[in-house]
Order: sequence, then C-alpha cells, then structure tokens
Amino acid sequence: MSGWALPPLPSQISRLEMTGHYQLWIVALSAFVAIATAYAGLSLAARVVDTRGVSARLGLAGGAVTMGTGIWAMHFIGLMAWRLPIVLAYDLPTTALSWLAAVGGSAFVLRLLRAPRLTAAHLAQGAAAFGGGISAMHYIGMAAITLVPRATYNPALVLLSVVIAVSASLAGLYLTYRLRGGHCWQTQVARAGGAGAIGLAICTMHYTGMAAMHIAPDAFCRGGVALDQSALALIIALVALGLMAVLTLIMMVDGHIASRMRRYADDLELANVSLQRAATHDSLTGLPNRSLLMQRLEEALLSARRTQSVTAVMVIDVDRFKSVNDSFGHPAGDTMLRVVATRISAIIRSGDTLARLGGDEFVLVATDLRDQAHIEALARRMGSVVAEPLMLGGVELKVSLSIGIAVSPADGRDPSMLLKNADSAMYFSKKAGRDAYHFFKAEMDNSARERLEMESALRHALANQEFVVHYQPRVDASSGFIEGAEALIRWNHPTRGLVPPGDFIPIAEECGMIVPLGEWILRLACQQLSQWQRAGHKDLRMAVNLSAEQLRQANLPQVVQSALADAGLEPSHLELELTETAVMRDTAQSVRVLGELALLGVTISVDDFGTGYSSLSYLRRLPLHRLKIDRSFIADVCRNPEDAEIVRAIVSLAHSLNLHVTAEGVETAQQLEFIRSLRCDEYQGYLFSRPMGAEDFLAKLGPVSPTHRKLRALGNTAITTLRIAALRE
Repeated sequence: MSGWALPPLPSQISRLEMTGHYQLWIVALSAFVAIATAYAGLSLAARVVDTRGVSARLGLAGGAVTMGTGIWAMHFIGLMAWRLPIVLAYDLPTTALSWLAAVGGSAFVLRLLRAPRLTAAHLAQGAAAFGGGISAMHYIGMAAITLVPRATYNPALVLLSVVIAVSASLAGLYLTYRLRGGHCWQTQVARAGGAGAIGLAICTMHYTGMAAMHIAPDAFCRGGVALDQSALALIIALVALGLMAVLTLIMMVDGHIASRMRRYADDLELANVSLQRAATHDSLTGLPNRSLLMQRLEEALLSARRTQSVTAVMVIDVDRFKSVNDSFGHPAGDTMLRVVATRISAIIRSGDTLARLGGDEFVLVATDLRDQAHIEALARRMGSVVAEPLMLGGVELKVSLSIGIAVSPADGRDPSMLLKNADSAMYFSKKAGRDAYHFFKAEMDNSARERLEMESALRHALANQEFVVHYQPRVDASSGFIEGAEALIRWNHPTRGLVPPGDFIPIAEECGMIVPLGEWILRLACQQLSQWQRAGHKDLRMAVNLSAEQLRQANLPQVVQSALADAGLEPSHLELELTETAVMRDTAQSVRVLGELALLGVTISVDDFGTGYSSLSYLRRLPLHRLKIDRSFIADVCRNPEDAEIVRAIVSLAHSLNLHVTAEGVETAQQLEFIRSLRCDEYQGYLFSRPMGAEDFLAKLGPVSPTHRKLRALGNTAITTLRIAALRE
C-alpha cells in the first residue's frame, strides 16, 4: 500500500503496522551529530559574515557541504537506529537527492546570514527555507527506502514535524544572527547552549517524522543497497564528525588569524591615534601645538562672525625662562613649563584653547568674550595663578608672564594676523619691564618689524664684514699699567651706524648666529694680540667672552687651539670669560669643556660675578683663574654700604681661593681708591679708558722701552708682595 491514507484506528494498529524498536546508542549518536552540526553551523555563520570575494564563495560552498552533510548524517543515523524485522534497502539516487536538499537549505541560510542586517521578514523566509529543506531532506530520505508496499504517514505528525523543523530553524537563525559577531568566551558558551537546543529540536523533528510513518506488516524491500545498519550508522557518523572536525579546525585557524588581524588592526588604530595626537599636540605639556591651534582659531573666528562675538588671542611668554634653564638645567625648565601649562589650563573655560608653540611661548584663544574688562580679568587671573611659589632644585621661584593681546575683529580677521599682532604686543610687554599684559596697538607692529629686519640684517652682517672689535684696557689697580685688553664686538650697521652689543647679541643668541659670531671674534682678537706682541708688548693678555651656546660645543677646545695656532700665540696669553649663568647651564658639560681648555694653558674667568642664580660650590669644581665683579656693584660702592660689603666679600673670597679679581665699570677716582684698598688686582672702566679701536689701543699702550719693562717688573713684584701680605693678615 502506498501514498497517503487515513490514520489507522488504535484497534487496528497491531494488525496493520509492522513494529520495530530503536537502538539507543545510535539514537544518542544521532543527537550528538545534530548538536555538533548545529554548533558548527553557528560558528561558521559567525565567520562567513566577515569574508568577501573568492574566500566568501569558497567558505559558503564548503560550509554548505559540511553543514548539509551533518544534518543529512543525523537523519540517516536516526534511520539506522530503527530496527525492523526486515532488512532495509535504499535507492542511491533518491538518497543523494535527500543529501542535496540538506546542502541546498544550508547554502541558502549561510548566504542569508552574510547580510549586515536581518529583518523579521528575512528571518521568517530563512526559517521557512531551512526548515523546509530539513523536512524535504527527511521525507526524501524516507522515500529512498525501497519498501513494497510504500509506507503511509500520519498527516498530523508530518505537519508537527515540519513545524518543529521551521521553529528550530527560526531559533537557529535568530541565535546565529545574535551571536555571529562575538568571539569572547561568553559568546562561545551561549553558542554551545544554542547548538544544543537546535540539535535536540532537529532530533525531535526527525523522530516525530519517524513516528508519522506506518509500514504494512507484510512489507519488504526490493532492489537498492542493503547494508549492516550499525556499521553504516557508525561510518556515517564518523564521516560527518570528521568533516565537522575539519571545518572546526579550519574555523579555529581562521579565527586565530582573524583574532591576530583584529589585534593588529587595534594596534594600528592606537598607533594612528598616537600619531594623530603627536601631530597635533605638544609632547612636553600635552597641549595643542601650532597646527591644532590654527585649526581651532579658524573655527573660533568663523563662530565669532556668525554670533557677532569677540575672540581674543593672547601670546604668553614666561619671563626669565632662559635664566632658569641656564641655572638649573633643561629638566628644571621643562618642569616649569609643565607647571605653567597646568596652572593656566585649570582656570580657562572648556571652550577656550591653550596651546604651546615651542620654547616658553604659549597662546590662549578665548572666545565669546563680553568686553575688554573681561579680557583684562582673564589676563590678570593667569598672572596671579602662575605667580604662586614654585620650588625648583630646592629654590623657591616666582614665575611671571609677559602677555600680548590681540582682539578680533579690531586687530585682525584671520589667524595669522591676530597671532602676529598679539606677538608684537607680547614683545612690548617684555620691553616694558615684563610681568605685564598689553593690548596690541599699531605702533607695536613697527617695533616687531624692526626686530625682524634686524634679525635678517644680522644674518648677512658677518658675511658683509660689518662687525668690528673694540678693545677696553684692563689696568693693574696698583701700578696703573695696562695688563691686557677685553675684546668687545660692535656692529657697524650700514644705516643705523654703530650698534652696541646689548641691542643685537640677544637676537644673535635667539637666531643661532652667536656661535659663528663668537668664533669670528676669538680669531680676530688672537690675531690682533699677536700683532701687538710683535710690536713689543709681549706681556699683554687678551680676554674674549664666550656665550653659553659656545660652551655647549663639544669641539670648543679644538676651535680655541686652532685660533691660537693660527695667530702664533701662547695659550697663557688668552683669557676666556663666561657668565655665571653660562657656566651653570650644564655644570657637567662646563666642568668637562673648561677642564680641557685649562689643559691647553688658557686662563678662565667668570664675568658678572654675583648676579646669577648659581651656588659658590662651582668655584672649587671649575679650573678658574679670575672673578670679575659686575659693574652694578661698583656703581654705588661709595654710597651703598651693602654694595661695598658685597665687593669686599667677593675680593676676600677670591683671594682666599687664589683667584685674581677684576672690577668692572670703574668710573670715578673714589671707586678706584676703594678697590685699591681691598687689594683688587685689576679694573676696567671709563675712568681709565672707553673701548677703542686697535690703533688707538696701541697708542694708549705707548712706546716700549727697557725702563718701561723694569717699571712693569717692579710693579708686578710689588703687587705680589702686597697680596701675600694681605693673605697673611
């Protein structure tokens, strides 16, 4: 009997139906295969969503074959678990067709799951297609059994099995969609639980379909292929599980590669973020740099034009930062800059931008301001918060700011103009005495332009031989003889005339001209001293000033040795002068370089002694020969008792350390008498002579005669005797 028939009455079942039983271990094996298939399907769906191109097509094809084979294997193993009084035989083409139904349903679902978003309609369509594919696979596979007469089915149970298949497919698709993007252990656990539920649902569908089948008691199988069912079940299970094992291994390797790629992508993203921040922020303070500042300023000006509001640009310079850097070193200077940045950042509004342009220069862009009083209050607040005491190297310092302010639209409508004008106002604040703020005015722009013009002219002055050197005599305080000269540079500007060093040396230091300029002075002074010595003044010494930048040169000893050799001078006739701040800028470097210079035979002196931040401990560490008392102490030495005591202490300290002392800026007879009373060795100043050209200096020296040499020798002997007596006292 074949085809559909009414279900038999309960009283008729025993005589109309051939009964059988299930081997439980094969049933359990089928359930295991179903769960493993479901887990592989969920995992595979999570992988194919990220693939494209040929990899995607190969992944879909391989996944559909493996997944379909697993579902088909579960069905076939379930059939093998069913034991009947007859030997079952199968039609191979029909059996293959059932396998194709499973593979086709799997391919449809995997392709559907690659969509970035699944709607409810898509889920319903996928569930119907996959559930229908599973049902078709099952009933086509049942039809492959060559029963005579054909089996009949209970329509209610068939319908129930299809509903179970569609429901299981819907649940599987939903779980797959929800879990496909996860790779953490929680997702893996959830995926295993979902696979268990789907696998059991597929098993339930299969065995419900089996229960719907009725076989006539006299039925038998004809043709087809008959095999041992237990062995076949085991073989099919092993093949299916082997395929899924291979698939799982491939997915694990792929997942490992994908995980590494994700890590690399994350690392690359972090690196890009770091590079982006490095490109837009200052590494020392973490503030925006010039690039980001210009962007923020442009945005602020656009917003101000729309809202008709006021935007202020403040250029902020830390006063005397260079002195702190020179005295305490760069780490201390960096600490000061970070503190300044932190203090200002703490008082500005969230919409404002504080940036660092480099060195000790900051810029604040303040938006949505009401009036000038509001801007002034902000400038005063910055000065106040920065002025709070700061400890550096155990020393309490008071930091101050010079601030220049430009306001848009009055002082400019584009970022470059506002910054330039604010910078001009800042330089005006510095020249006005520092620790102040000033708003931009048109006349300030002229001053800034003059500074830029001077910097440009300075770069060409050395090549155009516009510099000259004047020489100021250094006079023995007791005998009145000229002991030597100090070389002082002057700039003979084509239009300005003779420019004093105080007007261009700071600019030369800022623009990097001081090193070549210093070497030029050194070589010219050595050549000039050599000429004077050849004229008979063999005991003269030449003093040349060195800048802090020159002292930082590792090859400075070689430069000095070369200058001496070219001029044919003995090293003992050259004296190199350095300021306290230059010496203390990098003490370790100073000790090393000055030690090498002392080994050459040149003498070392400290200029402007008593005006720096330094400790007296360096007097013992450095190979010094002379201290020069700054002119600021000599100026009021006869009127101010405190200055007199300072000078007295310096002379006493120097002599106790076997150092010579030179007083600078001696302009009156009373000042000379005072330093003579202290046994000061030498002096310089307008009282004896202003700095002069080389020919005038030679004339000032006078003729060289045997009597002159004897008087000089007697004078030197007397000076030595007086110094010994002073030390004994």
